[in-house]
Amino acid sequence: TAHTLPCRLAMDVDGPKPTFVTEPNLDLEAYAAQYEGRTKIARLRFVASVCPPLQLDALKMCLPELKAGMDSRALREVSRTIADIYEKSGQAPPPLPTSKDADQMQTAAAAQCDRLENELKLSRGNMVKQSIRLGYSDLGRHHHATGDLQNALRNHNRSRDYCTSPKLLLDMCINIIKVSVELCSWQQVLIFVAKAFDQMESCPEEEETTAGFLHCAAGIANLALGDFGSAARSLLKVPFETCEQYKDILAPRELTLYVGVCALATYDRAALKTQVMDNRNFKSYLEAVPEVRELLRSFHTSKYQQCMTLLGNLKSDMLLDLYLHGFVDALCLAIRKNAIVQYFSPFLSADMTAMAQAFNTPLQEFEQELTQLIMDNKIQGRIDSEKKVLYSRSANQRSSTFKQAMSTAAEYNVRAQALLMRVAMLRKGVCVRSRMEEHQLHHKA
Repeated sequence: TAHTLPCRLAMDVDGPKPTFVTEPNLDLEAYAAQYEGRTKIARLRFVASVCPPLQLDALKMCLPELKAGMDSRALREVSRTIADIYEKSGQAPPPLPTSKDADQMQTAAAAQCDRLENELKLSRGNMVKQSIRLGYSDLGRHHHATGDLQNALRNHNRSRDYCTSPKLLLDMCINIIKVSVELCSWQQVLIFVAKAFDQMESCPEEEETTAGFLHCAAGIANLALGDFGSAARSLLKVPFETCEQYKDILAPRELTLYVGVCALATYDRAALKTQVMDNRNFKSYLEAVPEVRELLRSFHTSKYQQCMTLLGNLKSDMLLDLYLHGFVDALCLAIRKNAIVQYFSPFLSADMTAMAQAFNTPLQEFEQELTQLIMDNKIQGRIDSEKKVLYSRSANQRSSTFKQAMSTAAEYNVRAQALLMRVAMLRKGVCVRSRMEEHQLHHKA
């Protein structure tokens, strides 16, 4: 599946079928220009797989990158798919890479692989650590370029024993992270991100650029694992000054979108304001993506109907994203629930009819949503179904004060008994002394 699917996360063979986008708003050329290398190919192939109107254009844009690379299997698949599309439409296809071209690419890759393996054998025979490490790293990068991800990961892991400095260990971690992201091995990504940060303490010259890459990888991994809060926190740390250097993993526009929707799903209004909207670094991202900036602003100013409308406008772009696709419904639902919670948080009571209008939802459906939020302990309240009023369930101050006093008394009782026991043991001479104390007592005696 590493060869045939651009990412197992969004298009799992055994998982639910992907949602298809029939009316895309995506500017495909601008989208593709943000990325390079295998990431560009993976994202374009994913767009082609879930968006029939953009399928042909997306696959055509893959061809220059594939021709410049060494992944002969991907070249065959893309060329075959393009030819099938033209055949079904009854049109003559443009000149496409042939099987002969793919065979030549495969032969050249195999020859290079043999050369690298021979060089590695020679280095191992000479027992030169630096040469062995370079041999494994070169083989890992070669296998990665050809799409053989498991062998790439194996060789990068083997280079670890021959890394003789923190800088070399950091490079090894980054190589493994790149392969693991493509394999969708998210726990492994997080493990090696943590290891890379440990090595960075000894490599201050690598700090800003490398840290940004690591935060990007951690953000994507947390998003893929459904931890939206951690994803937002990681991506907020990516410096805007270096964001253009991460074309092989995440572009600024997608980073802004990820932070926006993940923060809306998990942050309250105060945290959204201080940690996202007023974040000096992230303001630069928001200026470049005004639709996300307006989405955050509408949520913060309690314009929830407008917020839901803006979120709906972004939904097609989210469905076309390699990593967001499988979480669009979950994120939209989490954002809506968070919006309802934030709407009610400052009130002791609220008219459910007005709330339903604010969220552009029929009253009966909205009452069911509120009931579920109360059952999930998201809202501390109770519903008056006759008057259609939601009341805050305020704590009984007398009862809570009594419970606190009893808890304090019980704690005092435990401490007093422990103190009395200690005094009694000291009086009876039942105590444990250190060797130094025993020596001093014996010396005095």
